[in-house]
Amino acid sequence: MDFPGLDLSNFDFSGLTFSGCDFHHTALHNVKFRKAFLEECNFRDAKINNADFSDAKMKKVDLRKTELMESSFYHTDLTEAKLIGAFMMDAKFTNAIMKKADLRGADMKGTSFFGADLTEANLDKAKIKNTDFKNAKLLKVIGDKPS
Repeated sequence: MDFPGLDLSNFDFSGLTFSGCDFHHTALHNVKFRKAFLEECNFRDAKINNADFSDAKMKKVDLRKTELMESSFYHTDLTEAKLIGAFMMDAKFTNAIMKKADLRGADMKGTSFFGADLTEANLDKAKIKNTDFKNAKLLKVIGDKPS
C-alpha cells in the first residue's frame, strides 16, 4: 500500500503492518502507530506532529527530511533508520533502539534520547542544542559525541 501526499491525520494504526509502504509527503498529525510493523517504510518529507510510535518496529525506515514535532518513539526499534536532515523538535526517543541510525545534519532541538541505544549512530553535523542524551548508549558514535 502506498499513501504519498495524503492527509492521514487523527487515525489510529496501532498494531497494523505496513512493511515497505510509502508515506512520503504524507501529513500524519495526531496519529497512533503503537506496536505497528513499519520496517523499510518511506516517510521521507512527511509532516509528523504529535504522533505516537511507541513499541513500533521501524528497522531501516526512511525518515529523511521528515518533520517529527512532539512525537513519541518510546521503546521503538529504529535500527538502521535514515533520519538525515530530519527536524525533530521536542520529540521523545526514550529507550529507543537506534543502532546504526543515520542522523547526519538532523535538527534535534529539545529532543530526548533518554536511555536510547545509539550504538554506531552517525551524528555528524547534527544540531544537538538542548538535546537530552542522559543514560543513552553512545558506543562508537560517528561525528561529535554528545557530552
